[in-house]
Amino acid sequence: MFPADINVRVVDGTHISEPGSTGTDWRIHYSIKLFSLQCDELKVTDAKVGESFKRYAVSKGDLLIGDRGYCHRRGIEYVVGSGGDVLVRANLINPPLCQRDGKKIHLLRRLRTLRGTQVGDWPVCVQGDKGFIEGRLCAIKKSKADAEKAQKKVLQEGRKKGRKV
Repeated sequence: MFPADINVRVVDGTHISEPGSTGTDWRIHYSIKLFSLQCDELKVTDAKVGESFKRYAVSKGDLLIGDRGYCHRRGIEYVVGSGGDVLVRANLINPPLCQRDGKKIHLLRRLRTLRGTQVGDWPVCVQGDKGFIEGRLCAIKKSKADAEKAQKKVLQEGRKKGRKV
């Protein structure tokens, strides 16, 4: 399990629509302590305020877990600079990943080296305003059936929203 001095928190956001509204009116940003399932932080903002680790107070020993909406350099740098750590689902573009020497990492090339349902594990860095933030990228290749299911879902959502996919 986790050492006692690590405070594992899951963060997320959701939108609220008032009765009769045709869009998002408000957003809720919340943090839940993973092991007790207690909400330790909650903020209500207007609809324009997006997900960011910077919305939360961070203390030494905090581990914030977020989805890909939280995968931004400034938010990651904020948590690390406050004495915490992050576990965040990566996305393909942001933040750009590099090696310790500053050389760009081509994420798709790395992911294409995985075979079967092999697990990949690589050291990475993110260039912050105050230097490199070291981390680790972990990836699992989806099975063929899961990949086809995910592609079908992306196509359906794209058509529903009128996007070219």
